[in-house]
Amino acid sequence: MSDSAQAATSGYRSPGVRMLSYFGRVNYNYQDKYMATAILRADASSKLIKENRWKYFPSASLGWNVTNEDFFDVYPISYLKLRFGWGQNGNIGSLSPFEYASVIQAGAVDSYYTDQGTLVGAAPVATSNPNLVWETVQQTNFGIDARFFNDALSLTTDLYWKKTIDLITTMSIPEYIGNVKPAANEGDVMNRGIEMELRYKGKAFGINYDIAAVAAYNHNEVTKLDGKLIGANLGTTGWITEAQQGQPIWYFYGYEALGIFDSFDEINAYVNEDGDLIQSSAIPGDVKFKDINGDGVIDENDKTMIGNPHPDWTLGLNVNLDYRGFDLKIFLQSSLGQDVYFGAYRTDLNNNNKPTFLYDNAWTPEDHSGEFPRYTVTDNNGNYSHNSLFVFDGSFVRLQNLELGYSFSAPLLDKLHISKLRLYVSGQNLFVITKYPGADPEVGNSNGGDFKSSVGVDRGLYPRARVVSFGVNLSI
Repeated sequence: MSDSAQAATSGYRSPGVRMLSYFGRVNYNYQDKYMATAILRADASSKLIKENRWKYFPSASLGWNVTNEDFFDVYPISYLKLRFGWGQNGNIGSLSPFEYASVIQAGAVDSYYTDQGTLVGAAPVATSNPNLVWETVQQTNFGIDARFFNDALSLTTDLYWKKTIDLITTMSIPEYIGNVKPAANEGDVMNRGIEMELRYKGKAFGINYDIAAVAAYNHNEVTKLDGKLIGANLGTTGWITEAQQGQPIWYFYGYEALGIFDSFDEINAYVNEDGDLIQSSAIPGDVKFKDINGDGVIDENDKTMIGNPHPDWTLGLNVNLDYRGFDLKIFLQSSLGQDVYFGAYRTDLNNNNKPTFLYDNAWTPEDHSGEFPRYTVTDNNGNYSHNSLFVFDGSFVRLQNLELGYSFSAPLLDKLHISKLRLYVSGQNLFVITKYPGADPEVGNSNGGDFKSSVGVDRGLYPRARVVSFGVNLSI
């Protein structure tokens, strides 16, 4: 066979994904006082087997516009509406085609040598799971929309309960299965909290202003799970995140550090009930780990929850000012209460760059005040295994955007036959206030293909750029 004919017979075809949806909605409105909406949708996806392909998702909402009632006349309230909503949506976006099946893949890795030469073998890509079903997101919320002082001040508040049912993640099966773990529906996750927006707009001393502040509190908890889920791996020291009932999803998992051994006397004093050293391989400058289960030995059974990657509060402040052609826009954002695990030290990679704070704050024989262990690539004590010394407060306040502009007045523009001319200078990410020593405290999911189990894990995050730009808006 010629080379051209051989080339024509090779190739790869990506499996297609098919979706089919039906959607129905009914609206009711009586004198703009009482409002109701009911929705029913049916979704099907080729990512599931035929028996599990279809799922129905209902939702409903109610509204009461209290302002339009004849009895309502309350100063300074100019508008008041009460809302209630409940509904379900399906999610299957994290799945790839045929994850329910044990797909066979051929490759040179599975080659066999026979008297007929080299034969290319085939093997399953992953363990099958035909029981995969839709992940369902169910949300209930109560809301209030209110405006005061002739709509100058507005307030929007929502209480919500958002439950993820049949969470799609990686199945927890023993490693001896010897194949890639399949996707599975394992557990339920609850998010509940409150969201608020307060906005005030008006004019004072010739300045038009529009100021909006938003705040959201969220509590995350795994409410149903048999056993536990193992999350993302980090380096060569095992997994860094876990999920377990009663805990936030994908909490940081590792050893709790009690500090640094300053001397052999401290090491020799850390003994079990039999008088044996709990950390016999330690030397001064090594980490002192907590014996969680009290068995007098530091091992995998002493690992525990050492941090929560989910923020308690997310905040935002948006300010817009306008005065005689000048306009100023300010956007501040903040996140409070979340932890970040700094996982970029990687002592198993001897030649990669390390952040200076690991050196500057490391224990040395001359300076025992360091909060981090002695820096060494020969680590018999396990100093750089996942532990609480590398969990940091990730709270921050960021000036996300600042823009100053000037729009020229109409009389001047008319002479130049221009309808609009605005000059501006803007900056993005101008500063961040945080105690986090890494490049950026805003760490999302650092391993996108891992079902978000790497949220809050800093694997050497490249810092986002600080940008300053100048521009012109011109219309003729």
